[in-house]
Amino acid sequence: MHRTTPCKPGRPLHRACPVGWIALVLLTVAPKLARAGDDPPPPPPAAATAPPPTAAAPAGSPAAATDAKGEADRLDAEGREHYRAGRYQEAYRAFEAAYAQEQRPNLIYNMARCQEKLAAYPEALELLQRYLEAYRAQTGGEPANKADVENLIRTLKQRSYEALPEVTIASSPTGAAVRLLPDGVVIGNTPVTTHLKPGIYKLRLELDKHAPLETDVVVPESGKVRAVLALKPTYRLAAVSFWCNVRQVKIAVDGKVVAVTPFSGRIEVPPGRHQISLSREGYGTVEEIVDVPEDKQLHLDYNLQPLSGSSSWRSAIGWTLMILGASGVGVGVATGQQADEHYRGSPDFDRWAQWQQIGYGAGGAGLGLGLGLVIWDAFRDNIPEQDLAPGPKRGQGQRLTPLGEPSPGEPR
Repeated sequence: MHRTTPCKPGRPLHRACPVGWIALVLLTVAPKLARAGDDPPPPPPAAATAPPPTAAAPAGSPAAATDAKGEADRLDAEGREHYRAGRYQEAYRAFEAAYAQEQRPNLIYNMARCQEKLAAYPEALELLQRYLEAYRAQTGGEPANKADVENLIRTLKQRSYEALPEVTIASSPTGAAVRLLPDGVVIGNTPVTTHLKPGIYKLRLELDKHAPLETDVVVPESGKVRAVLALKPTYRLAAVSFWCNVRQVKIAVDGKVVAVTPFSGRIEVPPGRHQISLSREGYGTVEEIVDVPEDKQLHLDYNLQPLSGSSSWRSAIGWTLMILGASGVGVGVATGQQADEHYRGSPDFDRWAQWQQIGYGAGGAGLGLGLGLVIWDAFRDNIPEQDLAPGPKRGQGQRLTPLGEPSPGEPR
């Protein structure tokens, strides 16, 4: 015969194991992280938040863990409220305090978004990297918003670069390679603009046929820096200068326009052969090849004429006199023939002969004077006054002087 013991009334399972239910809820909620977006993720479900403790619990006990989680939940919710209101500094401090209570990866992400809003891009980048590492360490996998986080990292790297002080390096002549020492990394060719962290940098400029130049550039905490550096050529120099009787003539050396007349300076060129061209609409183009010796300055003088000449009063009077002169000669010829045919041997012959001489004389004089005026007008300088270059006129030609020494008649 078996003895039976009365059973005590059974207790509901949910009342028998409160700690187990809380642990189960924590395991369910903890992996849910903040999504990439303008706002931090919503707070955890209410079921995940333990009620506030009524008394302090010993460190390391399940009750202490519950207390820490509840405080983390409260601070997380407080941070979200600050974030939505645009109080990003207060939101950051709340998320940071929540993370000190319970190390949830989503809190690191939220701190990163606060730093982004505060334009603290380097700090935001560091926190995003920590977020990815913390999530992998806790779950062994990748967060669902990994792609968004990586896109945000790339964006913040660009913003962080653009927020640095702007530095522009220019040189004369242009095209020099700019290296950052001591690594020797080329950041571009002058003129080049980049962004650098505040500090002192040593730069080296290199250009073919010029001596390398090293210099220090001080980059401040904010603002812009511009440095213009002159490079010294390693070859012997030569130069050309120009004079032209016409204004607004473009001067090109080796196919590159270097000046417009009137021009009183000089153009430095490597010694040797160079192509020179002058051009202006209505005056055509003049081209020639010149040789410029070392340490010499070649002075080039040009006199241009318009492509289509313009007539003056000289031509008008000249052509009129030539027509009248030709008419007078014609009258002389006609009266001579009339006298020979009808009046030879008569008393009127001498009168007709006199008219013949008058016609020849007046006509010849008119022809001669008219022709002279036309020729004078054809060979005169018919450039409009407003197109003439200032100063005395020079003859066309070339002459050499030592480099840097002006030729006779030029200003010193």
